[in-house]
Amino acid sequence: MAATYPDVDIVMTANCAETADSCGAAIEDDIIAAHPDLDGLFIVGLWGVLNACTCDASATNCSCDDTELLPNWKAAAKGKLKTVSFDTLPFEIELVKQGYISALIGQKYFGWGYDTTTMMFDHLKSDRDIEGFIDSGFDVVCPNNVEDMESKWQAKDFRRPLAPDCEL
Repeated sequence: MAATYPDVDIVMTANCAETADSCGAAIEDDIIAAHPDLDGLFIVGLWGVLNACTCDASATNCSCDDTELLPNWKAAAKGKLKTVSFDTLPFEIELVKQGYISALIGQKYFGWGYDTTTMMFDHLKSDRDIEGFIDSGFDVVCPNNVEDMESKWQAKDFRRPLAPDCEL
């Protein structure tokens, strides 16, 4: 990272138990409170921002309006902090729409299901060799294409490419 981005200082990495409570506390207490002048935050999974919203068990019906949820992070995100997170789930899309998350990087949902099933079928039926690693690509969601990703979730159809790339 230092060789590619010499002007970027990594001030810390934080691990959590992959639970909303643990990761939310790490963001609030270990990162934001300890580094109030932080410019950027990369969150490697949905757990980090799940506590920013109240969601049902499936994390599809969510409300992210409550400023009492992750208040330090939300205040910093409305200021200069740019947050990028992994996954492009509906509650995260809401956080982009509300201006808390600058960009989301997520798996190609259609590719991870349909394409891998097709490869498995071709391998079993036609003895087709499968490469050891297959890059299924990723989506980048930001304010200028967030409605397009939201419409994909509403239609439950991820086959067409996402609208234009982000301009951050």
